[in-house]
Order: sequence, then C-alpha cells, then structure tokens
Amino acid sequence: MELDGRKLEAILTTDSTVSSLSTDVTKRIYGFDKNSSGVETRTDDDGHTIAQYRAMKLTASGLTVMDEKIQLADPPNNTCRLTKKGDAIGYTDCLYRYPLRLGSDILQQLHVYIATKENMMYFTGNADESHMPGTK
Repeated sequence: MELDGRKLEAILTTDSTVSSLSTDVTKRIYGFDKNSSGVETRTDDDGHTIAQYRAMKLTASGLTVMDEKIQLADPPNNTCRLTKKGDAIGYTDCLYRYPLRLGSDILQQLHVYIATKENMMYFTGNADESHMPGTK
C-alpha cells in the first residue's frame, strides 16, 4: 500500500476499529511523531492518550482513501528492524509485524475478494462494484 506516496507493507486487521502506523515509520519516513504539530490527541476510556494523524492519503491499485485518521502506535519491539524490502518499507527480524495496520475504519469502505486458488486478493471501494470479481 502507499501512504502519502511511500510504499509500506500493510496488514488488514479486523481486530481493531482504527488503522494505525508505527511511530518509528512516522519519524524516519515522514518526519513527525506523537508530539508534532498536526497530530490530534484524545484520551480513551482507560485514561490513555491516543495520538492520531489525519492528513494522510492511502492508495493501492487505483483505490484512494483520503483524509482518514491514522492512529500512531509504538513500534513492535526492539528486535524488529525497519528496512526497505523490495520496493516497500517493512520490518525484518520479527514475524507478523507490519508498519501499517488497516483496521475496520478503512476496511468497511472496501469490497474485498480473496481468491485462494490464485493466492490473490482484490479490493475496490464501496462505490465502485463494477470491478469486483463475480459482480455485474
């Protein structure tokens, strides 16, 4: 996926209602962190401060999601190293960790089709159903 013009490894996650981006990525790639201007903060029900950044453009294969709130998250752990993997930025030395996690806030805006035999995933925005496999 591309976030503000930079390719990042991403995971689709249904266990979170919000999408998130690791702060090691925001510092190193985009030049901001939880304390930068433009970052909104709020307090959750447990009293924890949540930081989120709004002015981000997410694109992939002709799909564009604009101005979505992206929650800033702490990096996975000390063993994960942020590196360029192919043409995207991702983590090495740790399993199942991705800089960008797309939560249900963005997933609910998509139609997702997983073709298991072809080992492919297709997605379109909700407004554009004409490109979904199996639709007319």
